[in-house]
Amino acid sequence: MALAIGPSALAGFDLRSAGQLAVLGVTLSYALAFAWARRALAGVHPATSAAGMLTCSAVVAVPAAVLLDGAPTLPGPAALVAMAWLALPATALAYLLYFRIVRAAGAGNAGLVTLFVPPVAILLGTAVRGEALGPHALAGFAVIGAGLLILNPPRLRVRPVH
Repeated sequence: MALAIGPSALAGFDLRSAGQLAVLGVTLSYALAFAWARRALAGVHPATSAAGMLTCSAVVAVPAAVLLDGAPTLPGPAALVAMAWLALPATALAYLLYFRIVRAAGAGNAGLVTLFVPPVAILLGTAVRGEALGPHALAGFAVIGAGLLILNPPRLRVRPVH
């Protein structure tokens, strides 16, 4: 990932930065979530897994938000539509699909999708924001692609000769 975003991005790395520590924490959380999903959720219906995860995260996030930002105010119609979009298709449906993939293909295969996040973010930055797509990004994409091929090689079918 450092290769894809460029080594200069690591120049300002500081372990005292809350944001940078949060990014490291998210990375660790992804790794632990896939390992936990493999064992703890075996045989659990994807809808049950998604509902349990979203409920538990709300139990933690809502009190923290009230504690840090105070009581919420009534949002306007545009904010309600945005919240409904984020809550239903962008979160609930995404987690239903995620847990279904974990159940069908395994946690290891489901975890491979996280390797696509940096290339998609970099390509969106190029397409939407006009950011430069440097050679380091292309080299990073090649490393990610090679890693995916190593982790999940294509299966060749050999046909018998008649």
